[in-house]
Amino acid sequence: MAQIFNWNSKTVLGIVLFFVVIIIIGILSKLIAKKEDFPYKIRKSVMSNYEKKFFNKMIDRNIILFPKVRVIDIVSSTDKKMEHISKIASRSIDFLIIDADINLIGAILFKDSRKSNKIDFLSKMFTAINFPVFILPKHFTDADVDNIAIEINKLLKGGEKHE
Repeated sequence: MAQIFNWNSKTVLGIVLFFVVIIIIGILSKLIAKKEDFPYKIRKSVMSNYEKKFFNKMIDRNIILFPKVRVIDIVSSTDKKMEHISKIASRSIDFLIIDADINLIGAILFKDSRKSNKIDFLSKMFTAINFPVFILPKHFTDADVDNIAIEINKLLKGGEKHE
């Protein structure tokens, strides 16, 4: 039988090395591509500077807050219509006020010209469902914090819980 290829060991080694390099390049490109699929990083804080300042002032007054809570995690639609669910699905409150038993007590929102529609909607919704909501200016004063702390303590002592 006639010999089709007349390869010596150097030729075979060269072909094998060529395919090994191609395989390594393929593996490396997949590893590099996986890193590029996640162009994210951890933020320094979950709260802005003014939110941190408010949070610390409330903690000093023994008031427990959960920051940045999605509305849909604390409110449900009574009719289960997607139209009503979608109105709250992407909204959040700045702080959720809870008691020591983690019962829902009220919500805190910061006024911001960029989110005035959000504030209006949430304020009306919380009022309609009898859930206390406190709206603070972004640049609040110590007097603002004191007034809200007094109102929150009244709620906590009153024992009204929302389930």
